[in-house]
Amino acid sequence: MAGRSSRQQRREPVRHPIPLGRLTAPPRRETPDLDDPRLPHFESGMAAALIRCPAEVVPLFAALAVVHQEMSGARPNSCLPVCYQIAAGLGHLGFDIEVMAAYAEVTRGGIRHANLGVRGPAVVRPDWTTNGHSVLWAAPFNRLVDPTVVQHPELLRLAHQDQQKGSAPLVIHLDGGRKQLLQGGVGVVRDPFFITYLAQPQHTAAFDPWFGEFREALDYGALGLAHTTLNLITAARELRDLRALTPRYPSLGALLTGDEQLPPLPADPPPSWVRLVGEAANRARTDQRDSVVRGEAAEAG
Repeated sequence: MAGRSSRQQRREPVRHPIPLGRLTAPPRRETPDLDDPRLPHFESGMAAALIRCPAEVVPLFAALAVVHQEMSGARPNSCLPVCYQIAAGLGHLGFDIEVMAAYAEVTRGGIRHANLGVRGPAVVRPDWTTNGHSVLWAAPFNRLVDPTVVQHPELLRLAHQDQQKGSAPLVIHLDGGRKQLLQGGVGVVRDPFFITYLAQPQHTAAFDPWFGEFREALDYGALGLAHTTLNLITAARELRDLRALTPRYPSLGALLTGDEQLPPLPADPPPSWVRLVGEAANRARTDQRDSVVRGEAAEAG
């Protein structure tokens, strides 16, 4: 993060707030294809949660809303790049978020449908796929987060039936914090399923080869997520009172007031970015970035 500037030299950060219309719930599709291997196209209703959730968790929900929107129409994202970028992106805003290996069981009516991840250390294969699963422990918010729970085929089908409930990240509040998380299984209902998580932080290092292979791309994506999340928090401040965020989270507060600035996002992604997100997704992101640049030039002119 850049150094603190004086008030005389301070400049307001250049932001492009997400339109306030994004903070409303989207319409649902009429005829879902339950066998589509991709997520449905949607306008994320996660952003609307920013109006309802406790103010202190708005930064977390803002990052999740951005990621959820990015997942629209795509194949269910791998847990590793999504979790890493959320953790590192929120790190730019001053939050210490832990990527954690986990094992999850999905049951319905007492019948186990399948598992996410494995008990014990995961394996990273030569083609960079893995049999493991990762989640996030968001200690500043006392939340366990699974942003890619829809990787499970039955939950993907549910996403096509009920886009918002089925595709949204799982967020579980644990009053007892990390200690409670590590005492045993943590269960949550995503009707009609029951999902039980077993956190395995002692096995997170098994993912290190994967993170090392894609580090530059992940850091690039995380910085972009930080910028967009800050935009969304700025937009949410126009709809609700979020003044308490500034004293509660000093690093975020300094960014919101303009006392601090996020590092600028490089004009071009690193070579490993295309390997990580794919050619089509990279072109879409480039087109989106170029349209923003053209908009800035038009405003300046």
